[in-house]
Amino acid sequence: MNRTLLVAITVAALALAVVLIGFVSRTSPPSTGVAVQAATNTCSCFPSSDRIILLHLSLGNVVALNSEPLPFERLGGDLAAIFGTRAEKVLYFQADNDVAFQDVAEVLDIVRNIRYPPLDHDVPIPAELRGLGSNMDIHVRLITPGAIATHCMQNCYNWGKEGVPLEH
Repeated sequence: MNRTLLVAITVAALALAVVLIGFVSRTSPPSTGVAVQAATNTCSCFPSSDRIILLHLSLGNVVALNSEPLPFERLGGDLAAIFGTRAEKVLYFQADNDVAFQDVAEVLDIVRNIRYPPLDHDVPIPAELRGLGSNMDIHVRLITPGAIATHCMQNCYNWGKEGVPLEH
């Protein structure tokens, strides 16, 4: 093969690659993801920790909210009901070591897409509520062994070790 033909094929391949990349970038939705932070501890100094919501994921997409088993199909709806009336929307998330990353990603995608229910537009809506109908923006805090191992101050308890109250 002569050098001119090789250069022409290389240039054509590069041009095709640029066109394909441009097409894919225009047709693919932007990646939004979920902001996940590592929890620094699992301590609570309040007698009632009914504000703590812990989502636990086990192998086979088995989920529990504050130790209460929950059918996977109800996860989004139950979280929407819990967080729909809260100003502070923090979900603590823990997954067993044997859970596949794809299953973790699926749960995080469910959490990311939880939305407020649409509002009735025939009723006057106060300015504070006009954003409702949009994403709930639930903040996810990942529970790590280090967070559970943190020593809590006197008169506080470690709900990562001792369990989370069932009320929510």
